Amino acid sequence: MDVPAEYCLLNIQHWSTCMTKSEWSGWAQVVGATAAVLIAVAVPLWQKRRERIDANSVAHHFALRLRGLSSRLMQLEGVERRNTLLTCREKLKMLIHQSHTIRLDLIPADRLDALLELQSIANATLLNVDRQLGPDAADVPFFVQLSAANHAIIQRATETLCGRALKASRRMEA
Repeated sequence: MDVPAEYCLLNIQHWSTCMTKSEWSGWAQVVGATAAVLIAVAVPLWQKRRERIDANSVAHHFALRLRGLSSRLMQLEGVERRNTLLTCREKLKMLIHQSHTIRLDLIPADRLDALLELQSIANATLLNVDRQLGPDAADVPFFVQLSAANHAIIQRATETLCGRALKASRRMEA
């Protein structure tokens, strides 16, 4: 009776590392199938996590830029200049468009209300800027007062949405 040839792992002559071709092929299939299953599970999880991180990053960027524009609209001397309002209007339009690209299902539930509130305030601020640029413009102090009220809401919502990231950036500024 012929004894099947054995092949040893790394040429180590020991009973635990030497197997026949069919035994080696069985082990290779087991290892390959296990690796394939692990990869098939890990890749979608990693992609979902990456999408969630990206959505939160865009939301944070939106909130911080809106807060910056809002503080600019509170300054009396800036609002009196038509160019400042035109620039703010274009930036608001861009931010509103950007905010509509955020997948809301990827934002944590405890921060979703803050994001929706920021989107609503951004739209209201755009309407106020358009009104201020048009023939029905309010007096500048009233517009600045309205902008200050909106800024307080934006500030609170930004802190809710950005949370620890905002506090960390404040520590870096100090």
